[in-house]
Amino acid sequence: MPAPDTSQGPTATVPGLTAPVPGSGLRRGLATGVILGSLAIVTVAQRDLSGRPAPAVRGSKLAWRIGSTNALVALAYLRWGRRPVGA
Repeated sequence: MPAPDTSQGPTATVPGLTAPVPGSGLRRGLATGVILGSLAIVTVAQRDLSGRPAPAVRGSKLAWRIGSTNALVALAYLRWGRRPVGA
């Protein structure tokens, strides 16, 4: 039995898969964009909650803080969970 060619470094093979999946780079890029966008939204909401006084938040700051770890809840907070400061 001949020894495997390792001149190009170790390689892994998947049975039945001989080439990269078409479009996999695009999907990876989209997934990366969605993840980074979600992190940005969550960060903005958490920073806003940190600097906003309790009377300027509709509902419990703790509940918004916990819920805003999810990007959809963070968007809801940014849209409906805030009152104007001084109101």
